[in-house]
Amino acid sequence: EGEFCVLDAGSDYSQYLWSNGSKSRYDTIWNQGNYWVKVWNEYGLTNISDTITIKVEPKPEKPNVLFNGDILFCPSDAARYVWYLNDKEIIGAKQKIFKPTESGWYKCQIFTSLNCNNVSEAVRVELVGIEDFNPSKLNVYPVPTDGILNINFNNNHEEYKIKILNTLGLELMSMEANESQINLNVNEFPTGIYLINISVGNLNYFTKFIKK
Repeated sequence: EGEFCVLDAGSDYSQYLWSNGSKSRYDTIWNQGNYWVKVWNEYGLTNISDTITIKVEPKPEKPNVLFNGDILFCPSDAARYVWYLNDKEIIGAKQKIFKPTESGWYKCQIFTSLNCNNVSEAVRVELVGIEDFNPSKLNVYPVPTDGILNINFNNNHEEYKIKILNTLGLELMSMEANESQINLNVNEFPTGIYLINISVGNLNYFTKFIKK
């Protein structure tokens, strides 16, 4: 992920010739590939190093953070996760899922196996009043669906915001509604698993459905 790396042939030689033409002890590498160095000592004797392979791993895509009312979730696959509250690392928060215990701005940083990383945008979490929204009164059917998805709200809230996201957290559909039943046409969606985000004020609830 870094812009360059520096190879060091050591200080015991009087002359250097790298495979890319560099003639100093240090060789700054900007591109992936195979590299070696030929060296001369003060008596003119030569030796050639083993070949070293430099690989460049791309930076992972910027992760998304989802909040379902009491759980934060990062859908990106990664070797390691680090969560932050108000830009300070949360000690011990190293999983895809984190349960916040206080209100604030949360971020998730993901790492590859080679330690390349990227960090999400901050997500505001307000824990006051979570009990006011009862997700057990939400019914989504049929699951799986082959085209029409029915969403029933058995609550008295005046207005809901509905978003459908893929498993990468990308928004595919959004709308506002206050009816007790919403019918969504997802016929054009590819087969797979999708997330539904139902938000009521500052409260959010996530469930999922399968498109056949």
